[in-house]
Amino acid sequence: MPNFGDLAQASLESRVTFRKLSRLVIKDRNNVVLHQSRLQAAMYLPGSEQIQGALVDMLLGCIPATEVDRQAALSFVQDRLNPLLVTKLKPYIANLVLPLSNALATRWSVIASPSLDMPRRTMRCNTDDSRLHAQNAVKAWHEHDVATQNAFFEHCIVCQDKLAFLLARRSLLQQLDDLPAAWEAVGDQLEMVATES
Repeated sequence: MPNFGDLAQASLESRVTFRKLSRLVIKDRNNVVLHQSRLQAAMYLPGSEQIQGALVDMLLGCIPATEVDRQAALSFVQDRLNPLLVTKLKPYIANLVLPLSNALATRWSVIASPSLDMPRRTMRCNTDDSRLHAQNAVKAWHEHDVATQNAFFEHCIVCQDKLAFLLARRSLLQQLDDLPAAWEAVGDQLEMVATES
């Protein structure tokens, strides 16, 4: 049986290492080895957003990186990235220049900036976050934890996280005939915002 204390400590150490390397990349953005180390550290973190952010920073900010360096970096991380994202990144391997503000950057990018023409949910949380929020909301429903459900509803509305709501909704509808009234109201509110946009 895994020791969850050790797993939590390893996760904390991975985050600390990633953040230290992020600060070093800001100071020395042309250091290929720092970018590669940061990508390696990101691979120890759950999800893919940190990996994407580190890779986009390397493609944008590391001028001395050769096409071979860029391809090696993409090959190293591509199994953890969405295949559509890998396709979008490939033109930038051959030195096509990424704009400083672009749709491929994430919250974890330290050189590149996420562009403002992205959906609000994408700027505030990623799909990994949405899945986790949905799982926690379904668990809260099973445990009759109204406070956690209300926090989930607020998150979905404020961040326009329709993905989290739809994932939780689908999970509940596999177990119920109809959604509870509070869930229906939030679903209606999210739909109303979508039609106004």
